[in-house]
Amino acid sequence: GNDASGQGEKWDYKLERVSKGYAARCIWDHNPKRGKSGENLFVSTGTIHAETAVIFWYNEISDYTFDTNSCVPGKMCGHYTQMVWANTTKVGCGNHFCPQLKNIKMKQANFIVCNYSPVGNLKGSGPYKQGPSCSECPSGYTCENKLCKNWHAFPIKKIIRL
Repeated sequence: GNDASGQGEKWDYKLERVSKGYAARCIWDHNPKRGKSGENLFVSTGTIHAETAVIFWYNEISDYTFDTNSCVPGKMCGHYTQMVWANTTKVGCGNHFCPQLKNIKMKQANFIVCNYSPVGNLKGSGPYKQGPSCSECPSGYTCENKLCKNWHAFPIKKIIRL
């Protein structure tokens, strides 16, 4: 991109190992032991590649308003902002085929996990104003560990993002 503050992201094998190991557990929830890294989750039935997940995450740009640093009400854009977060310098992804994915009762699921470091989506600043944690979570988000979180499903071939 052409943003002034972006540092670009390098593939990180430690984050890849963390992502692969967590994907293999087949649990649809964020990894509580991921430390200080951001995490995007994606699951689909059938064959899917990480590039597809990245395209879905990036396409959230259409639901993001840079001027207000917020998502269109009722929409998700946190995966997009994590991907383009200026201070995030490392990324590592892994996937696993899960015969059964816990928490959402999905069978034959291709589970993709990406971890980002340093973590993005910090409230009080845009991706590329100060306030109490979670005070500006978009509609539909909940506050967990001082970060805005969102569960979201949409029915394109049963694809889910977290």
